[in-house]
Amino acid sequence: DRKTTVSTSSECCDSQPTVTVKKEGKYSGVWREAWSDFIDVLPYLLIGIAIGSVIYGFMPTDLLEQYAGPDNPFAIPVAAVIGVPLYIRAEAVIPLAAALMAKGVGAGTVLALIIGSA
Repeated sequence: DRKTTVSTSSECCDSQPTVTVKKEGKYSGVWREAWSDFIDVLPYLLIGIAIGSVIYGFMPTDLLEQYAGPDNPFAIPVAAVIGVPLYIRAEAVIPLAAALMAKGVGAGTVLALIIGSA
């Protein structure tokens, strides 16, 4: 993380090169790395938002409440088993979980899906 600059002086009596050490700050590449990470995650985030939007806009509420509602005792184990092969990224599961809960899916069922998919 250090840059070394060697410069020679043009004076006649100074025959030794002058070494100047410039120390970069420890946060010099943070914005570049953060932007790179954001660009890497962006497609997954957009996919999660798209899936959540489809669920929120087009999925019938009665259907989700019937099969994944809080009064169905099998909803939590089934959601956990469904979540395992899905492997939903953390960035994508947030909008998906919000859409499912808005449609009447129980919090325990959504949590089981999140834990199973992680």
